[in-house]
Amino acid sequence: MAARLRHPHLVQFIGATLEGEMIILTELMATSLRRVLEGGRISREHILSISVQCKHPPLPDGRWSAKVTDYGSVNTLRALATENPGNPVYAAPEARTPSLQSTKMDMFSLGVLLIEMCSGQFPSDDGRECLLLTIQDRQFSGIISRCIHRDRDNRPTARQLLNELLHL
Repeated sequence: MAARLRHPHLVQFIGATLEGEMIILTELMATSLRRVLEGGRISREHILSISVQCKHPPLPDGRWSAKVTDYGSVNTLRALATENPGNPVYAAPEARTPSLQSTKMDMFSLGVLLIEMCSGQFPSDDGRECLLLTIQDRQFSGIISRCIHRDRDNRPTARQLLNELLHL
């Protein structure tokens, strides 16, 4: 399924093999957000640009183009839902229960990523809330707080989040 997906904001999956050592082949990117964040904080403008581009086409201004590499298919592949999917630091509390998995898990993950982009520090499970308190931008911290809410019903939808980000 991943090999057939084509979207300007998804890293293109090319193929994989399970023979011998598992190999996954994807589009090669010039850099990664992880590498950029290792250099410290990034500007508010870049945080907004990266956050919005995952759901909204970028302006053709020649700057970075954000692409998602870990895109779930929870709606189309419910039967393949697994316990503990993805990196635990970014995983929503309900991620451990396949019957509770939904697109609201993506909002949680994006909230954790926003903490990381705004603070310039890797947000451990127990350090997330402390890092959130260090974010000076009250608009961002309010959005993030809703995204990482423990109750998924209190998290924004992707459309609601995009609208909020576009109005910052």
